[in-house]
Amino acid sequence: MSWSRRLFVFGVALLLGVFATVTPSALSPNSIPAYAVPPAPNTNTAGATVTANVLGTQLRFYYQLDGNPIDAWNSTPVPGPGAYSRPAIARDGSATVIAAKGPDNSLYFYWNLHGSPTWNYAEVAGPGTILSAPSIVRDSTRTMIAATTLAGDVAVYTNLHGSPAWTAEFLATTYAQGVPSLVRDGTTTALAFRGVADSLYFSWRWNSGSTWTQTLVDFAGSTASDPSLVRDGTSSALVTRSPSNALRYYRNLHGTPNWIMTQLHDPGYLAANSEPQLADDGTTSAMIVQRANGSLDYFYRLNSGNYAWSFLELEWPNVAHSPSLSRDTSATRIVAPSDDGTHLRFYRSFHGRPWAVGAFPVS
Repeated sequence: MSWSRRLFVFGVALLLGVFATVTPSALSPNSIPAYAVPPAPNTNTAGATVTANVLGTQLRFYYQLDGNPIDAWNSTPVPGPGAYSRPAIARDGSATVIAAKGPDNSLYFYWNLHGSPTWNYAEVAGPGTILSAPSIVRDSTRTMIAATTLAGDVAVYTNLHGSPAWTAEFLATTYAQGVPSLVRDGTTTALAFRGVADSLYFSWRWNSGSTWTQTLVDFAGSTASDPSLVRDGTSSALVTRSPSNALRYYRNLHGTPNWIMTQLHDPGYLAANSEPQLADDGTTSAMIVQRANGSLDYFYRLNSGNYAWSFLELEWPNVAHSPSLSRDTSATRIVAPSDDGTHLRFYRSFHGRPWAVGAFPVS
């Protein structure tokens, strides 16, 4: 993207603050969130909880089989050219997949079929392409990866299962920065990202189409973190940190033009440079954040009713940082690196039961 184009977009966002808003009216509840910002994103599918981490440039994969003690984790190095960003991970009934930035701003994809000890990898985009860490989603037919390019566009790469080819789409409507958050369900693919001058954007397209529709969610100067996006059967929602380190939650009902912002805590509540994370299992929304004092705070609420958020302090200050979050119909799971850098801490709560806490070494 040229500098003249960037300045034009900046002027439109700052002076007008108006973009056409169109949202899909009917969405499947089977949303697949992807969390690329935390150092160790996690998910649980097909009988195991999995996470990934980068030590130097060595990509590592960790897994815990369901039913094992909370400290019982296995790990393995993932072969490849080296990871130069935080990884993104997804898992379905047949495979685990990881995406990470490669050498010289390239993009790489890693996959492992369940039951096999072998990890495979392939280049998705060549050198001089990718600036940010990626997001990744996987469903029964395809894998999709999103990342910000060196030109300031958002690139979305799609691979149909069984094919070696990746198809690229470039959302060139605004200058993007940071890590886009990507989700896909049975009808719609959507993403959220920071735009020019720390504005906040949402883009979507029908899975059967090729045209992306973009919405300005919040104006320039509103957003200091990369957004975390989820979708369920009735709405899209995202969470961010403001420049004043306040916690902000945005929600849009499908088929309506407006995003409603709720500031859940006052300025100064969140740690500087922290990245709040959001998850939704269709009936309950959950968030994990890092406070300015270093503690990890967990929020949750039912999606129906009065939408009141409940809160608890999950971890004492200065124990762990940069948490990732996943939630399904049986449990909520959080992985966070320890502050001393030696372990990954694992927090798990089966719905209606107390939290259990474990830890496992990073190497």
